[in-house]
Amino acid sequence: MNYPSIFYINGEYLNKSQAKISVLDLGLTRGFGVFDFFRTYNGIPFHLYDHLKRFRKSAELLGIPCDIQQEDLENVIQKLMKLNNQKEAAVKFILTGGEATHSLMMESTPTFICFILPLLIYPKSYYEEGVKLITLSHTPYLSECKSLNYLPALLSTQKARQENAFEALYVDRNNFILEACTANFFAIKQNTLITPKENILYGITREVILKIAKNHFDIEKREINYNELIEFDEVFIASSNKEILPVKQIDEHCYRAPGMQTQKLIALFRNYTKNYSQLHSCP
Repeated sequence: MNYPSIFYINGEYLNKSQAKISVLDLGLTRGFGVFDFFRTYNGIPFHLYDHLKRFRKSAELLGIPCDIQQEDLENVIQKLMKLNNQKEAAVKFILTGGEATHSLMMESTPTFICFILPLLIYPKSYYEEGVKLITLSHTPYLSECKSLNYLPALLSTQKARQENAFEALYVDRNNFILEACTANFFAIKQNTLITPKENILYGITREVILKIAKNHFDIEKREINYNELIEFDEVFIASSNKEILPVKQIDEHCYRAPGMQTQKLIALFRNYTKNYSQLHSCP
């Protein structure tokens, strides 16, 4: 897929040369805004209701008015797919504080942007062999808000790449594991699936995994101490574009990747996405 040529901004479908926002927009000058991101399966937006619900919650946390309705967003996405001649894509939608001159406060109506992107396909070897993570200290702030301000994630990813790692795993000042830069964290110990409970972004893929796993695993949503890493049998991270990505190493700790239990979850997740797209497709 080529990058999109048509974008949606504040009620208008615009080609790339026309798709512009004000240089005074708070999303640009202050990084003040929220976004959400998901992918389609067979052209069907995956859990759009849940992504929009999280999007609204993020906007509420920042005090940005958000009156976007699901039906309207569905229509925008369908039209963008059609105008860009795509059957499968990633979807990103953004809400900023709008234009403001000399203030940290909103002075105008919010700016809403929606566009589609090519699906990011990771190398097959990542799923066959697993990826490496490093841990970095992190102080969470409004973790449940999917903010435009991605400075910690950007700097952490730079650090991870410098150490030949795929991504960084955040650890707080109490030595508890939180999440990866752009994904939720899961560990497996015997037949128990473990994931952090608090101070994280509550991923939609995370919720799907917990849902499909409940009939196959004991589930623990709790604090995870860094020192527990040595006790885990398998580890993986999960997000919309990564789905379930096995982890082979965290710092000096190594794991089976993909382990049997992780492979089981991958199969369950693939079956779920297939059934979801069939259930929500038009007759």
